Amino acid sequence: MDVVPYTGRQWLGVGEVPPAHYHMPVRIRGDIWIGPLGGLRADIAHAIDSPGENYRVPRPPTMRFALYRRRAPETAQNGVFWDADRALAVCIQLSRLIRPSSIAYRYACRVEFDHGTRRITPAGIIGHQALGWCANETDDAIKDSDIIALRKLLTAYAKAKLPNRVKNAMWMHEHLAWTRLMNVRWPLVVTALEALVHTDDRSLKRGRLGSTDQFTRRLSKLQSLMRVSLWTADDLLGIYEHRSAFAHGVGGRIDALRGDALRLYNAAERGLRAIITRAIVHSPSADIFSSDSTIRTTLAF
Repeated sequence: MDVVPYTGRQWLGVGEVPPAHYHMPVRIRGDIWIGPLGGLRADIAHAIDSPGENYRVPRPPTMRFALYRRRAPETAQNGVFWDADRALAVCIQLSRLIRPSSIAYRYACRVEFDHGTRRITPAGIIGHQALGWCANETDDAIKDSDIIALRKLLTAYAKAKLPNRVKNAMWMHEHLAWTRLMNVRWPLVVTALEALVHTDDRSLKRGRLGSTDQFTRRLSKLQSLMRVSLWTADDLLGIYEHRSAFAHGVGGRIDALRGDALRLYNAAERGLRAIITRAIVHSPSADIFSSDSTIRTTLAF
């Protein structure tokens, strides 16, 4: 099986009980499961963390649970053997649309048995994707209710025909989880939103909008079409202005963000998730993003 252990810290609120997958395997969809690793978690950590020479390997992470694929494909695709058909990657990507998490691939591996001998093969993912961060570490990881929503989203995604704009925005949303730096995250979340609504209006003689107006006015219109409350006009302007500040030198980390900046960033991420999710489950919403003309016509600018 292909395995992605969760190494973060899942906080429990007052009176909140641990999710079922802390104690027992829970099927998500098909061959994809979520559940505890038991004694396997220490063996995975020892198999992946290099012992070095005359060096004591640090204590392995907790690994409260893992997402894993039973009967993973045995043949490589495009030179990749681990999660060759990206079933686990898509599952994790969609789970972040439901609840942002720090699930990452540092300890991803394949566990298999060959004539009674167990073999643990690292997926070999280092650097990018190996670590993950989210804005609210006290709301990290996956809860019982999230799994119900994830099953529905996986079913809808398998049937959805998404425009490239939505696919690009979805990839960028996943990319957000892989960096802690705000001078990357903030410009990227704005770029993901722009990927959905921005059009090249340089050739238009009338009705031409600048980038700021496209961002603020079209996203405001989009929220009204979705009949949800995501942000105000002032919020959108603040999000866009902060993007310039971070792109031009402001530093910091996601876990150090505070005050109104944190509120605006959360609004940007939350809005992006809502729009992508809506496009996956509702094909008429996805059609809005099929071309420049449908964006201009539907969003009235």
